[in-house]
Amino acid sequence: MHVVRITEFRFQPETLTIAAGDSVRWENRDILPHTATAGDSSFATPELSTGTSSLDYAPVAGDHPYHCDAHPVMRGMLTVR
Repeated sequence: MHVVRITEFRFQPETLTIAAGDSVRWENRDILPHTATAGDSSFATPELSTGTSSLDYAPVAGDHPYHCDAHPVMRGMLTVR
């Protein structure tokens, strides 16, 4: 399992490469709610309050840029091989 932490209005790591079938846990350690939403609609977390997390499995192979719906300047990249 891979972990992406949301803190200080950033996804950490900002870029993550995983294998098809891997899981990703999105953890919000920030002071406000956030999401991780793929631009191609291949995945989307629910709104994550401070201290909560969401577990998702890898979407189809390829590059999946994502952002926070509430804070669009927060961006990341999930690459699935």
